[in-house]
Amino acid sequence: MRLLIENPGNLPTLAVIVAALIITCVVTYALAQRKMGRSVEALRREMEARMASLPLASPAAIPAPQVSPAPAPMPVQPAAASNNHVTPEVLLMIAAAVTTFLGKKVRIRSAKMLQTPYELFNPWAQQGRVVVQASHNLAQRYRE
Repeated sequence: MRLLIENPGNLPTLAVIVAALIITCVVTYALAQRKMGRSVEALRREMEARMASLPLASPAAIPAPQVSPAPAPMPVQPAAASNNHVTPEVLLMIAAAVTTFLGKKVRIRSAKMLQTPYELFNPWAQQGRVVVQASHNLAQRYRE
């Protein structure tokens, strides 16, 4: 490619190569569009055939939906002060949610409550870390 650009006599050859690449891209795009259009049309015909084969039901033949009574609300229980354990009800709800999500039965072997945000960021502990980290400041050590 470098020889084609450096030698002005090869510019017509370079122009032919670029034109061939552009034509190839345009033809490929046109063929892909045509094939996709045919596929869409075939799928449309198949869908219309399936819709035509469905039995037509009158509105009177459709049964009314049955309304089930609303479940009684569960009482809210206050959390214990040192609630590091998960209640069996919560474990059942977690297992049911994961089973629904994955589509297969799961068994929860252990679970524990995570720390609250205050326990993760305790201002007293943070201040202690600041003091310890400041004591390791090398620039202050070498000034003394």
